[in-house]
Amino acid sequence: MLTKRFFCLFSIVLGIVLIPSTPALLQSVNSSSVMQTDENSVTKDNPALLPPVTNPKPSAPASSTSTTDVKNPAQVISTPDVKLPDSGSSTKPTDVKNPAQAISVPDVKLPDSASSPKITDVKNPAQTISVPEVKSSITTPTPSVDAKNSLEITSEAKVKPSAPTKTNNDLVDLERIAPHIRKDIRYATANNFMNRKLYPVSRCLLHAKVAEQLKQVQIELEKENLGLKVFDCYRPLSIQKQMWKILPDNNYVANPAQGSRHNRASAVDLTLIDFSTGKDKEMPSKYDEFSKRAHMNYEAASIESKKNRKHLRTAMEKHGFKSIPTEWWHYDSNEWKQYPLIDISWN
Repeated sequence: MLTKRFFCLFSIVLGIVLIPSTPALLQSVNSSSVMQTDENSVTKDNPALLPPVTNPKPSAPASSTSTTDVKNPAQVISTPDVKLPDSGSSTKPTDVKNPAQAISVPDVKLPDSASSPKITDVKNPAQTISVPEVKSSITTPTPSVDAKNSLEITSEAKVKPSAPTKTNNDLVDLERIAPHIRKDIRYATANNFMNRKLYPVSRCLLHAKVAEQLKQVQIELEKENLGLKVFDCYRPLSIQKQMWKILPDNNYVANPAQGSRHNRASAVDLTLIDFSTGKDKEMPSKYDEFSKRAHMNYEAASIESKKNRKHLRTAMEKHGFKSIPTEWWHYDSNEWKQYPLIDISWN
C-alpha cells in the first residue's frame, strides 16, 4: 500500500518538473527546421544568392602545429615545428617527454688534415675533446740492390769468397780427431778422373773446427750402424790448377783463380757406409762421375740410392755443413769463408 502511494507521488513530482519546459523545447526545434527550409528554398529559387566559390589558398604554416587531445577534444596541444638544420647550424632534436624543450646538439665536422680532430663527449654533447695529431718521425729506408754484386750460386766456384779471418795454423789430421771415419783418398791413387796419382800421401787435413764437426756426424751415424768414408779433404792449390787444365768446368772443378773450398781445408768429399762391414751404401752415381746422376735433384735413381743420399745430407746439414747442387758427395763447412786459400807442402 505504501509502495503504491510512493510511486504516485513520484509521478506527480516528475510531471510538475517536465511539463513547463516541453513547449519551449518544441518551439526551438520547429524554428530551426523552418529556418533550414527557408534557406534551401531561397538558394534553389535564386542561385545568384549563393556565395561565390573560390579556390582556397594554402595558408602559411603556423609556428606550431595544433594537435587535438584525444581524451579532451576541446583541448589543443601546441607542438613546436622541427625544421631540418642547414649544414652550418646545430640540430635541435625535440625532447620526447617534453615537446616544448629542445636539446641543443653541436655539429661535428670532420677535421682537415692540418687540424686536430675533435671528439664529442657522449655524456656532455656540448663538450668536445681535442685530440692532438700524432705524426710519425720514423722513415723506412729502401734497400738498394747492386746488380753487379748479386750472384747466382750453382756451384762452389761461382761464389766470390769474402776476406778470410783465420789462418792455416790449426790444420789437423782427421784420423787423430775421428779415427772411426774410414779413408779412401782417391787423389793419393790413380783411381780418379785424372787417372793418375796426385797426392804423395793419403791424408785428410782439415781445420780443427771442421774436423770436430765431422766427428759429430760420425757419432750420430754410428747409432744407426752407419758411418762416413772420406774421398778428399784439403787439396793444395797447385793440384787445383792441374785439375782445371783437364776439366775446366765450374760445375765440377773450381777455377783456381777463385780457388776451391778444398783449397781452404774447409770442404770434404765423402759417402755413407755400413759401419759393421765398411761397405759403401748405394748412391745415385759413382764418386767423381761428372754427370746429371751426380746432381742432388736427380730423381731417376733407385729408391734405395735416393734414400741414402738424403740420409747423408740430413746428417751433414745437422752438424754445420751444406751441400752443392752438382755433387752429392761434396760438403762445405758453413764457415768456409773465414778460411784463406792455402798451398802448403804435404810434409
